[in-house]
Amino acid sequence: MSPTLTFVSGLVGALISLAALALRLRWQAAHDRRHQETLQALAARLPPEGTIALDDIRDDGSRLRIRISALPTELAEEDDDRS
Repeated sequence: MSPTLTFVSGLVGALISLAALALRLRWQAAHDRRHQETLQALAARLPPEGTIALDDIRDDGSRLRIRISALPTELAEEDDDRS
């Protein structure tokens, strides 16, 4: 093989790998965004002084454990005032 052909085939392989990585990262970001939106929706529905505990095992085997507690109304209003 000529050096040019070797270089081009190596470059094409690297570009394909980079494109695959970009697609996977984009999918992971969308997946994590959906998880975040779900958690925000759950937190919004919490009664005052309520708590939700989640234990999520993902398809890839990773585990997410989270406890969401609503702030007392007075503290929540103070946080809003600081923003």
